[in-house]
Amino acid sequence: MENKNQKRTYLHFSPYKKIYANVLDWLITLALSLGFLFGLVAPVLNAQASYQELTKQKNDNYAAVQRIGIESKLIFVDPSSSTNYTFDMMFKMYAAEHILLSYKYSPDNLSSIGFKTSLIDESISEASYTNDFLGYFYTNYLVDKRDDNNNLIVASADYKEYYCQKILKIDENDWWVKDGDEIPHLKDNYARYLTEYILLGRSYSTIRDVYQKFETYFNSLYSQAGSDLMKIPSYIAAYNNYNAAYEQINSIRNIWVNTVVGILFLFIYVVYPLFRGNYQTLGYQLFHLGCADGNHQFKYYHYLLRVLGSIVNVFFVWGLVGLIFVGSSFFSIVIFSIGTSAFTIGIGVGLSLIVNIFSFITTLFTHSGKDFGDFISRTQDYEIIY
Repeated sequence: MENKNQKRTYLHFSPYKKIYANVLDWLITLALSLGFLFGLVAPVLNAQASYQELTKQKNDNYAAVQRIGIESKLIFVDPSSSTNYTFDMMFKMYAAEHILLSYKYSPDNLSSIGFKTSLIDESISEASYTNDFLGYFYTNYLVDKRDDNNNLIVASADYKEYYCQKILKIDENDWWVKDGDEIPHLKDNYARYLTEYILLGRSYSTIRDVYQKFETYFNSLYSQAGSDLMKIPSYIAAYNNYNAAYEQINSIRNIWVNTVVGILFLFIYVVYPLFRGNYQTLGYQLFHLGCADGNHQFKYYHYLLRVLGSIVNVFFVWGLVGLIFVGSSFFSIVIFSIGTSAFTIGIGVGLSLIVNIFSFITTLFTHSGKDFGDFISRTQDYEIIY
């Protein structure tokens, strides 16, 4: 290394060159990683019978989970995007269904504030427990179904009582009114507030508070319904089989991401700079940049410290490759844990981004133009003239 240093002239560089060089190294790592993974690894995996079987198991069981969810009306699919409704969409649909039910019982109450059924584009011809999807789930879908211990989940003899008292808990919650054989429906004032906020776009503190509290209440109902759906043996089997196949596929893909990115990191940030000297990565070489200490020397301990700095700098690229090839679950992989605290790839990506933002700031706005790698290795980047 030192003989190479003696043949070079060092000049202070433009900080933009340093940023361009680092970004180029990241792009090279990202492009080569994705190229290997999608161009070589993915076709090899897809050609393997065992991987094909796992993929089929995952897809078939996901379809079963989706089918049962749709049949139970706990899942709705947006026809415009073919994706499942979000929680917010489910809540607003539930609120709209109960606004319609309240309108059925007290039309003058909602008409007085400007509500028309055309706002929802639906109407209720007859009040029923199945007018809303949670009512349908508990008073229709679950009735006479048995759990994996062969116990009735909801008996046909008392499904109305079960839904009103065990699920809605109408005697404990102030939301509902039920006189005699009426279907539980929202009290007039709550129906007005929700109509104003959701359908008429009016917002002031009172109705906003009611909206948020009803959303919290719905969240507890919807979570309970999900738990009750998990009592159905066919759903449990499909759900568990899907998760098992999903985790095995992700495990295989995680291994390949780590292998490919690891090899490329070793080449770009470890092996290649070792032979070039002055910690010249591909990006640094193209922009004629190198590293040296105050005496224009670059020793092996400088090299090792720069490698450590590069691991932090390039960590977010590893996370990005994993996100693209595996999915968001890649961020939850635990690198190490201390007691009950776990350091995940997602945390590492966040720290890497913070370090790189810090490096950009110090490179652009300080006299020395040093970044994270310079600080920990006590070196300075220079433009090299041969």
